[in-house]
Amino acid sequence: MRKLERRIEKLEWEREKKERGRRRNNIRKREEEERLVKINESRYNSYYKNIKTEGLPKYLKGKRRMKDRSIIARFRCGNELRGGQYWREDEERRCRICYRSEENVIHMLKECTETKSEKQMVEFLGEEGKGIETMKKIDKARKEAEKRERRNGSEEADMLDTGSRSCSGIDS
Repeated sequence: MRKLERRIEKLEWEREKKERGRRRNNIRKREEEERLVKINESRYNSYYKNIKTEGLPKYLKGKRRMKDRSIIARFRCGNELRGGQYWREDEERRCRICYRSEENVIHMLKECTETKSEKQMVEFLGEEGKGIETMKKIDKARKEAEKRERRNGSEEADMLDTGSRSCSGIDS
């Protein structure tokens, strides 16, 4: 009798375990479907649907420097480009290098005079990380543009400051 009860308990436990596994799989499938819908409807990073991968992307599996992995991830996720930031004003979404157009992948690869590249978007943002050199070039050009902007801003401030002194009769 005791053996029979233990056998029944074991069978019930195994049945419940299978049921929990089925529920867990159903939840995972539903979450994956919801994630895909969000990716496909995204306004922030509209091109991600073309480059997403199943599982871990190759650039994260390889022996790359952490800094390179981070740059690739930021570009792939859209965090490096302001064009998809629909909540910003149009002026804030402009390219930080040339100020001509909205800062997005197509502009950076095909239009921006300082960052033009022969790479296609899928190759640039692909899971292999082949676009890292172009990404570094964009990052460097952006930093140089910021330096120019700061220099020009400080020169203008100096000119305004000098002009206000001479207008007030104070000379240095």
